[in-house]
Amino acid sequence: MKVYEPSYLALLRHGESEGDVRRLRQRAGEVVITTKTPDQEGLTSDGWASSEAAGLWVKQYILGPRGWSRFDSQQTSPSPRCVQTAHALDLGEFGVNALIEERHRGDVRGLSPREYEKRFPDSYAVMLANPLYWQPPGPRGESIGGEVAKRVEEVLGSLAGVKSALFVTHRDNIWTFLGLLEGWEGIDTDKITNNTFIEYSSLDPITGVDCGELSWVRWSHPEIAPPDPNNWSRLGAMATGRTNR
Repeated sequence: MKVYEPSYLALLRHGESEGDVRRLRQRAGEVVITTKTPDQEGLTSDGWASSEAAGLWVKQYILGPRGWSRFDSQQTSPSPRCVQTAHALDLGEFGVNALIEERHRGDVRGLSPREYEKRFPDSYAVMLANPLYWQPPGPRGESIGGEVAKRVEEVLGSLAGVKSALFVTHRDNIWTFLGLLEGWEGIDTDKITNNTFIEYSSLDPITGVDCGELSWVRWSHPEIAPPDPNNWSRLGAMATGRTNR
């Protein structure tokens, strides 16, 4: 895998959105009537509150101990739910980066799983069998391992000279960052819940020695607990369960 420039990189999934709630209702069999398209859906009131709390958490546990007032590069997807999450964090200005926009789901965008299976049964079967390279039907459909990976690769390649970076983005984009930084095997996308905060660092968490490349990863959930200093894992050791302890 490639070596990327930052010594610290963080990924944050947006807070609970209207789309998250809509999909839960659809999966429960409810017919949901909405005037918004998926790319217009913003945060719920709970999403705003959890994102504001995440901002306080980041200031207390991430920025404060390092003596930082902000990250060198702070970027958000242009989707309303991500822009609103970035605003709620209250960490200063964020750049809007279309390269970390939500993956386009083509003609199945906004459909419930039942509707998708009924209208596009062959595509639905491919999605289940090979989700990494599944390309939604329609001219704009993007696959994770194809179009989205190219976009995220471009983002990572643009960070020359940047020492710390934070990206507020979407689950599938975070999946792509993980795949490019760690390898694609064994990624549990169900763990990438709203406001999940994932850090990559070049510093050994025990010795403080700079490894010269992003070598350690830690997952946290700001709404649940402070970051665990013993929860850093060495990249390449995830599959075997080895950690820094």
